[in-house]
Amino acid sequence: MAEIFMHFLPVYPLCPPLRGTLSPSLFTQICRHWREIAVSTPMLWRAITFSDRSIPVERLARICGTWFTRSGCYPLSIQISRKFCDLPPEVLAIFIAHRARFEYLKLRLGMTPLSILAAPMPLLCVLDLACGTPTHEAFREVPLLRTVILDGMALSTAILPWAQLTSLTLDVVRPDECFPVLQQACNLVHCRLGFFEGNGGYEFPDIALPCLESLVIKDPEDDSMVGYLNTFFAPALRSLEITERCLGEAYIISPRSIFQDSYRTAFPSIIFSFEGRHHDELGDGESDLDIF
Repeated sequence: MAEIFMHFLPVYPLCPPLRGTLSPSLFTQICRHWREIAVSTPMLWRAITFSDRSIPVERLARICGTWFTRSGCYPLSIQISRKFCDLPPEVLAIFIAHRARFEYLKLRLGMTPLSILAAPMPLLCVLDLACGTPTHEAFREVPLLRTVILDGMALSTAILPWAQLTSLTLDVVRPDECFPVLQQACNLVHCRLGFFEGNGGYEFPDIALPCLESLVIKDPEDDSMVGYLNTFFAPALRSLEITERCLGEAYIISPRSIFQDSYRTAFPSIIFSFEGRHHDELGDGESDLDIF
């Protein structure tokens, strides 16, 4: 029965709602037998989301405390979509008390400083972080951390063990903020970069990523990042997704629109997938290229 209950929920680390027909709390309301099974199955309660703004503050603290207790000693997946400044102190206290069990952590901090997390998190392997203010706090004792997702403010805020990461996603970031991070994150296997439009005139340093297998670059709607691809040394690269503009003239020399066959001729051993505003053979306009 417990196994059936588990299949009812989203696959961990995805979080079910705290209440309602898709919550594990539903099992406690059917009959005494189901309630006993649900309450005694810690895996049902190990993925906790703080996203429901309709739950009153006092009830939210009680529900969260119950879920943390029922999860026993299992590693936790925590998702906080509502800003930390909206959470009452009693909820924050419960959250902080269990941080040693965090395995997956998605946070939207708002104006709350990262100092609330300045403690060892020995099980943390995935961190998804967005911040509303810079505080320059460190995640130092996170020996299992391998995957990190950051927005621009979080990139300028968090101090992370970059060299141990294998997957890094940076969204809406300035190119000059990325350069020193990428130079330190030398063991990346997967990397996704989303830039916003800057002032241009960047000096691109050399970036050596010998283990990198997949790279996605979403450059801004200008030419400020043309030539950026030349800075990468990635001998293990197997998948590359970029806009056509990002290639510049160093790879294929042609007017703005390039025949798709030009890519296949220039790189006969590569499989291309073309996506963009126009899908004719000319590849009119700007295209997104998936290169495998």
